[in-house]
Amino acid sequence: LEGTEFIPDGAEEEAMLADYEAFSGLTTPVFTVDATSSLSFTFDFNFATLNYFTVDYYLLDEGVEDTKVSVRINGELQFYEAQAMVLPSSWAFVSDTFALDRYENELQPNSQKVKQWANVELKDPRALHAGAFAFFLEAGDEVTFEFVNAPFLIGAIHAIKQPKLPPYERSLERQP
Repeated sequence: LEGTEFIPDGAEEEAMLADYEAFSGLTTPVFTVDATSSLSFTFDFNFATLNYFTVDYYLLDEGVEDTKVSVRINGELQFYEAQAMVLPSSWAFVSDTFALDRYENELQPNSQKVKQWANVELKDPRALHAGAFAFFLEAGDEVTFEFVNAPFLIGAIHAIKQPKLPPYERSLERQP
């Protein structure tokens, strides 16, 4: 992996790394992706295949907009949506108590972004494409994860081969 390794500065950041080890069970380095740094790796299998990615990530931003990442293969986008893949945020209510307005209607309490490690399958956030996006990778391809709108940390990136679908004839045999 080529990128800027995250170096903790203080107890809070040390706890973030410990949380990642507890979350993933891995002791791999964690990398920062921000406006000045990206993360790249070389696909080192000796065959071409369709793969989709899952990413372990930690959002550093407090904003309400979803954090986005661009995924390039050999410096090129394989499809339009690869320029802004979503790393979703998790939110929680600040309080379980609902205040009442002057008409005795409940007011929703404020929410705050939950700072925790998460894993996401890179897929279409608008759900126009069912399932994960497949990336065509050949031996020696360089895969790069780049900053789009907010900084984040990446733990592990899992490239998973797309499952092989059974032949149509087998599906017909299962029908009554």
